[in-house]
Amino acid sequence: MSLGKSIHINKEETQRRISTVRTKGLYGGVVYQDGQFDDSRLAVNVAQTCIQMGGVALNYVRVTNLTKNGTGKVNGVIAQDTDTGEIFTIQGKAIINATGIFVDDILKMDKPEAKQMVRPSQGVHLVFDKSFLPGMTQS
Repeated sequence: MSLGKSIHINKEETQRRISTVRTKGLYGGVVYQDGQFDDSRLAVNVAQTCIQMGGVALNYVRVTNLTKNGTGKVNGVIAQDTDTGEIFTIQGKAIINATGIFVDDILKMDKPEAKQMVRPSQGVHLVFDKSFLPGMTQS
């Protein structure tokens, strides 16, 4: 699901949308969509689905290395329980690297020469009262 693509708007459209914007040095603006969701609820639902489909959900486990078959294809992980320190191997038909901002760490376990794919960044969300920054509302 997509909330919509970001679009660049010219100076005039920016002024039309935000009448209080200072125009000196203004070249235009960007309209983008933003959303939020309950990530803890999503995590619980993913774990529930995993278990319902016959999988095992683990928490507080860190992947320390990958295992490969005779042709070099990744077929499992070596993991460590971060609470107990226990190390174990998990094998699978498919290994999915869905580790978010840690994706490059796992990728480099497979291919040390792999280029970085993700560059974490941070931004700021500001919320203004309509009296300070009136804008267009969508219905």
